[in-house]
Amino acid sequence: MSATSQILLVYVNGVRKALNSNATSLLFQGLGITNNGSDNGYTITQVGSTFDFNAKALANIGGITLASGTITGLAAPSALSDAATKTYVDTADGLLVPKTGASMTGNLTFDSVHTVTGLPTPTNATDAVTKAYADAVMVAARIQENVRVATTGNINLSSAPATIDDVTMVSGDRVLVQNQTTTSQNGIYIYNGSGSAMTRDASLNNTPTSDIYNGVLVPYVEAGTVNTGKAFVISSIGSGTGGVHTIGTDAITWTQFATPASYTGGPGIWFNGTAITANPDGVTLDASGATANGSATLEVKALGIGTAQLAAGAVTAAKLGAVTDGLTLDQSGSGSTLEVKALGIGTAQLAAQAVTAAKLGAVTGAGLTGGGGSVIALNYDGVTLDVSGTGSSLEVKALGIGSGQLGNGSVVQGKVAASVAGVGITVTGSGSTTQIAANPDGVTLDTSGAGSTLEIKTGGVSSTQLANGSVVQGKVAASAAGAGLTVTGSGATTQIAANPDGVTLNNSGAGSTLQAIYYSSLINDNAGTITVGQTVYLKSNGHVDLAGNTTSNLDQGELGIVQDATILTTIAGNITVRPGAIVGGYSGLTPGAQVYVGATAGSITQTVPAYASGTCVYSIGRALSATQIIYDPMHILTYV
Repeated sequence: MSATSQILLVYVNGVRKALNSNATSLLFQGLGITNNGSDNGYTITQVGSTFDFNAKALANIGGITLASGTITGLAAPSALSDAATKTYVDTADGLLVPKTGASMTGNLTFDSVHTVTGLPTPTNATDAVTKAYADAVMVAARIQENVRVATTGNINLSSAPATIDDVTMVSGDRVLVQNQTTTSQNGIYIYNGSGSAMTRDASLNNTPTSDIYNGVLVPYVEAGTVNTGKAFVISSIGSGTGGVHTIGTDAITWTQFATPASYTGGPGIWFNGTAITANPDGVTLDASGATANGSATLEVKALGIGTAQLAAGAVTAAKLGAVTDGLTLDQSGSGSTLEVKALGIGTAQLAAQAVTAAKLGAVTGAGLTGGGGSVIALNYDGVTLDVSGTGSSLEVKALGIGSGQLGNGSVVQGKVAASVAGVGITVTGSGSTTQIAANPDGVTLDTSGAGSTLEIKTGGVSSTQLANGSVVQGKVAASAAGAGLTVTGSGATTQIAANPDGVTLNNSGAGSTLQAIYYSSLINDNAGTITVGQTVYLKSNGHVDLAGNTTSNLDQGELGIVQDATILTTIAGNITVRPGAIVGGYSGLTPGAQVYVGATAGSITQTVPAYASGTCVYSIGRALSATQIIYDPMHILTYV
């Protein structure tokens, strides 16, 4: 044997044998061990099937091939190169997922470095996807502009309705159509008017850059009772390249993506749609005025703080101020000093004899002297006025009154000079008998009777002399009434009044206003009570019954409206039958819009009745306001 060789001790049938370890292979065939080493060549025959190496090292052995039999006594492996028992391998194998596939019952956890690779293109909703696939979907998930409304049911795209989700539509509105019975019709459309065909929006009609993909998102619905504030996304996958939907072929499914949050106001907070406002009680707090952002400012209301709001001891000395009348007393200046207001002392405040000479300042004006602490005295001119006699009485000086001192009406008989007579005046007599007299024209005015009284001459007043509005009650003779007028009363109560025929015209209301009669008293031929504002038609017996747009022969009859009170069965009541009448008692009308006989007997509508054989389109006038109609009946057409 070579110097580097080692001896392998082998027990065969209980007999220890030594083999040259330079052998490149030991073949365990269950019948013997064959040593094919280079140092010798011989065969050891073995009867048993188990070989006990007795924990000896097999160094420098090129390999061991086991054709049959087993190796026993192996310890639990700890290094990666250790041999292991079948039990250990079977246990470890049960913890692994085979390459051919199996179901896992637990989670598969990766570290932050390793990834799953080699995934195929997904086909099922639960399939895992690659990053490339997810990136492609995100590119397709384009966000659309908001839409005005979203549908809540199937609509006629060829003849659009006037309202969608309770919103009155306007041409140009964008509409999310999502509930069509034929789902390939779903999409975003442009509203072109009531009764007109809707067209697909160019932003989503499969032209370049507007493909209909899975993931297209409508982020916000602006209005509507059901869908306002919601978001919707296309959840279906089309049959075209990359999942594009083919218009008219593929079902286009829209799924709600988000729902607006719902909030409830707490104490003192009020939600009005999307607006959050304070909710003051209106007694102690109020919201008024405007701030920079347009909202009202919350404030304590004027007189809002009463005894109930004041805490015990809240009013301290620092909180108190003087209460003045603002007329005799006031607060002004630094520290708001209490003071007598300027001009605040009047005669009511002065006590008797309170003003002495010492209290007088320089108060004297024309005709007075003194003041400034001295007695006030008269300062007369000595020409027209003087003081004389006991007590120095003030008197008019003899001949002190000239024309300048004469007051109006002070000149009596004998005091007038002839030169004072002007137009319409004459002076008669002379000396002490001189008099001023009127100088009437003798046509409109005259002097006659005792005392030569100036008077209007008989027949002297014509239309020229009468002022506007001068002819009042009692001034009119019966002969003044012409066609359409009558004179009532007599003497001082004589009046001119209109004389209506009582059929087309009448006097009624405050001030007995002359007004047209638009109604006739007709009998209710209906089985029940008819009410104010209901439409009726005139029957061949002269009575009325409720009218609907399917009433037989309505196009050949006359319409009317119950005017001012409910009418019981077989009882007569006022029915508006003449055009031009203004009929009230309604609500919610659109001013200026046509009003039609409704489908329900007695009802009205502002929507043109839809086509139906035997249905009559009959206008009863136009809405003057939200509550009134100008009655103007007109048969338009009857559907056949």
